[in-house]
Amino acid sequence: MRPLDGLIHYILEHGAHHVNMGIPLYRLKEAQSRLTATLDERLNSEVFTWRYYWNTVRRCKLLRFRAARVDGFDGRITSQPLVQGR
Repeated sequence: MRPLDGLIHYILEHGAHHVNMGIPLYRLKEAQSRLTATLDERLNSEVFTWRYYWNTVRRCKLLRFRAARVDGFDGRITSQPLVQGR
């Protein structure tokens, strides 16, 4: 998988992306290494497999921050408002 990492700009270094989405793709590998060194056993990491990937994509949802809700990729609302009064 390592040769592919450079080709896809280390996007699979995903934990760092979720901590700070402003990290440029070319810095994700370094950021993920620092995150792993800091959190060690508290960090939940998965080994990439296509099965794991497709299962995640199937279950993944989109956070609509301004609407304070979670939607599916098909646009259907999948949660109640996450903040009262919306």
